[in-house]
Amino acid sequence: MMNHTGSNGNYVLPHKQEELEEYQVKQVQLIVRHGTRYPVHSGMVAINDALEILRTSSNRALVGWIDEYHNDYLFRRTGQLDLHGQHELYLMGRRFANRHQEFVEALVDQDILTTQMQVSASWSSRTLQSAYAFCLGAFEQIGTLGLSKVIPVPIFSQSKQNDSLIAPHKCCPKWQKEAKPSTAYHMAPVVNRYVIPIAQRLGDELALPIAVADVLNFFDACTSDVALKHTVDTFCKLFTKQDILELEYIDDLKHYYKYSYGLPDLNSDMACDLVKSILQNIDEMDNHPDTATKFDLKAGHSETLLPLRYFLGLHKDHEKLSQNTTDKQIEERLYRLSNFGFFANNIAFELLVHKYTKQKAIRVLENEVPIQLPGFNKTVITLKQFRSFIEPKLQCNFTSFCAL
Repeated sequence: MMNHTGSNGNYVLPHKQEELEEYQVKQVQLIVRHGTRYPVHSGMVAINDALEILRTSSNRALVGWIDEYHNDYLFRRTGQLDLHGQHELYLMGRRFANRHQEFVEALVDQDILTTQMQVSASWSSRTLQSAYAFCLGAFEQIGTLGLSKVIPVPIFSQSKQNDSLIAPHKCCPKWQKEAKPSTAYHMAPVVNRYVIPIAQRLGDELALPIAVADVLNFFDACTSDVALKHTVDTFCKLFTKQDILELEYIDDLKHYYKYSYGLPDLNSDMACDLVKSILQNIDEMDNHPDTATKFDLKAGHSETLLPLRYFLGLHKDHEKLSQNTTDKQIEERLYRLSNFGFFANNIAFELLVHKYTKQKAIRVLENEVPIQLPGFNKTVITLKQFRSFIEPKLQCNFTSFCAL
């Protein structure tokens, strides 16, 4: 179960990263999803409703655990980072500082941060918490405040109606109007195919009327308990192994349509302004290294990272996922959020300079691991190659793309 929680999974720690012996890091741009959090309001309602339903069942073998269940899903915690989420970002910051010690120290001028660092978060408290936790880890023992010798870091945030970089969906009228109904339309046959049989079986076992929505709520509660409580002995007991695989696929497919390859007319250019900003920062560092941004951190959401992956062509299946996707294709799919889309998932762009030839290069990392961009067979490519990969995609215009 721990490997099938999709977008609700805890951050997966990276393997040890290979050293860049021949290169010096000149700039890092990091885009990260917030850490593990309590459910948003709709999720809180769903889990509390699920508990009320299950309390009425007489099948103690299946739901006996509920008698001693401690309900942590209190509405005052809605959307907030839990302790795991706080640690995920803090420890990520510590790893970043350990990998890039000289780079991080160069961001501090005596006892202040230089203007060559930019930290931004979306409108939500969980992204602001995440950015703050990362900076606590990255700049621990570098400042002068408190026993941990931290340094105060300014964190900037735009209103959600005016943030096309980190929260593009909130300021895209076309997406706001069409995403939910279009996703529901494409999802309906798949939900009927997989969830109705689960609802019928659970209805018989629990001796209760169980609807499709109830099954989806039970699964959300299951994955939340795995992430927040690290237990599979509560809601997850309702499901067979096959149920979990099918429900994981449904969650993947929902994200696939709502934020990614499933609906190209809605999602293909959602990361347009973000990628333009990334390339602009690279250009400024290339041309004006003394004043350009050296480190740029953006803390956002799945809605930030999934369109960025779409723009880069990552985790794209050869055949489009749909109601006609075969069981074999589902099993072997690349678009599996449990492998890359969990809490605190991230993508980084490093601008490198070869120590001897002075040639500039780019390395892209996903979840702190260097990756090969589509069409390349190595993780470090020249800046010219990166431009040739990115620039043809930048004919996009976010404002016109989102117009109704």
